[in-house]
Amino acid sequence: MESLAQLQVTTSTALPVRKIKTIGKLELSQTSALQPAGVSIFKLYNDNYFNRLESVSSRTLMIDYAKRNLTTSYSLNGPAIVQYGQSDTLQIEMIVKVPQKQEI
Repeated sequence: MESLAQLQVTTSTALPVRKIKTIGKLELSQTSALQPAGVSIFKLYNDNYFNRLESVSSRTLMIDYAKRNLTTSYSLNGPAIVQYGQSDTLQIEMIVKVPQKQEI
């Protein structure tokens, strides 16, 4: 199964951002009960979803993804750390904690 999590960081200044660092937890979300016995919900999502990246906007991709029964979220443990300054590149560092066991 392919999965996607989105992170939105708002900066408080017009200065260029050179690095963003976050620490968070990756969590599965299920919006409704799984299908009746004998019907695999996972088969429905074995669809090469991310092949659409070149043909649809990122906004459309995120809206459609949120409509799925099983989605992934990235919950921050605190505010993102943003470093400002001139740079030719933007460095993004995400520390992802995956719970050993979770209820969905």
